[in-house]
Amino acid sequence: MMLAGMLMLPLNDVMGKWLMGSCSVAQLMAVRSLSALVVLVPFLLRDGVARIWRVDRPALQALRVGLLAAEGLGFYAAAAYQPLPDVVTYWLAAPIYGAALAPLVLGERVSGAAWATIGLGFVGGMIALGPWRASLTPASGIALLGSATLVAAMLLGR
Repeated sequence: MMLAGMLMLPLNDVMGKWLMGSCSVAQLMAVRSLSALVVLVPFLLRDGVARIWRVDRPALQALRVGLLAAEGLGFYAAAAYQPLPDVVTYWLAAPIYGAALAPLVLGERVSGAAWATIGLGFVGGMIALGPWRASLTPASGIALLGSATLVAAMLLGR
């Protein structure tokens, strides 16, 4: 099951990139959301729909849902205009700058070794993106903004 789940993530990205040639971002997000709903309905029926409405801090949860929706929109909008490996690299860098922001936003302590890892990850991301090869385009801004909304949602969830 783990292998199947791990396969679904890149498959989702590739299918999204492929569908962006014939669908709008809104259509793609609607299909993606409906597909997720099909998977979730059995769990909702088992546990009861009322359970999902009982959350601590509902306003913050609503903000987090909005940020994650914006993140999905940003991913597919960026994928429509730039190569998928570049878009995925921006998204995979999100935990790196999330960890760098954690001391400022959450007041968490980050060790020297963790800072070294964050720096190494940032350098690796820069090498992967290769900004010296004109990969910084307006679509890169969409990707960066989209991954920043993911970071905001991750920090808010923390």
